[in-house]
Amino acid sequence: MREDYYEPSEFEQEMECLKQSIRDNVRKEIREEIDRLRAENADLREVKENWQEMKREHDQAVRNLRIAKENAEREAKNARAKDILSDIAVIGYRPSAKYEVGPKCDKCDRNRYRHFISPLGREMKEECTCKKTKKVFTPFEVVLKDFYVGNELRELYYELDRKETDYDHYSMCADVYKKMPDDLSKINEYHAVFINRADCQRYCDLMNAQEEEKENERKT
Repeated sequence: MREDYYEPSEFEQEMECLKQSIRDNVRKEIREEIDRLRAENADLREVKENWQEMKREHDQAVRNLRIAKENAEREAKNARAKDILSDIAVIGYRPSAKYEVGPKCDKCDRNRYRHFISPLGREMKEECTCKKTKKVFTPFEVVLKDFYVGNELRELYYELDRKETDYDHYSMCADVYKKMPDDLSKINEYHAVFINRADCQRYCDLMNAQEEEKENERKT
């Protein structure tokens, strides 16, 4: 049995074309709207990133200003403190120990070695006795700051340890002698500071004499 063939009328064809045109237009508008929204989102992302970068720069600028202000205030305080401390500066003297080599003898080379032949005929060398060092004490000038503190006006001294651009570092002195004490054996060479240079020299002479005695005892 043959099926009847149906051919759309001209009106139906026009309607179908119209619907297809509408669908195409709708798709085009949707695509254009999607493209517009994508472009707008991209612009918004760029604005957001730029805003975040501007916020970071602003926050960093605020931090830099705060740090600069704090540094300026600290430098002003340090400068004022230095001016105040300069008015109470005192010079003291520490017994400073250093090691010195005695005069060279005429029995060793320029490096103070003696050369000799061993019993087996080998050339050998050893340090000459003139190369030995000895401990020598001399007065060393130090800068002190003199303070009176407390109800009893106790006197304290602080020694300048390190001088820098922004600030100076001080340490409190343990033993400061305005005059030579009667019992010199109680003086601690590592803590002692003398206000009078002559007293410091006397103490250094005493320490040097003791070093000489120790050296003589080692030789005997």
